[in-house]
Amino acid sequence: MVSIFYDEFKNNAEFNNEIIGIVKESIKSDKLNEIDYERLAIYVLEELPFLICGVESDDIVYGLQPYPGISKIDYLTVDLQDGLRFPDITHKLRIKNKLRHIEAYI
Repeated sequence: MVSIFYDEFKNNAEFNNEIIGIVKESIKSDKLNEIDYERLAIYVLEELPFLICGVESDDIVYGLQPYPGISKIDYLTVDLQDGLRFPDITHKLRIKNKLRHIEAYI
């Protein structure tokens, strides 16, 4: 999945803008330039598979992420799971398990 995301980031301007927007939402700084944001996008591209499919450990698939606050990356992962945005990417990913997000506050 990671290689698909890297390829789409490189060749799909709309997907690239979405990922850069996620980075900019998370890190607000007047000192960063576009090259810095592209470097930071690596974290998002590497994290997306876990946020879409969950994590498997000892034959158990963990498919729930409780997190305080839903952000752009969460909306993107749900849309990718369901093919609502970037349906071509969803098709390439061949998602078997879907991670579920819940917004939780204590």
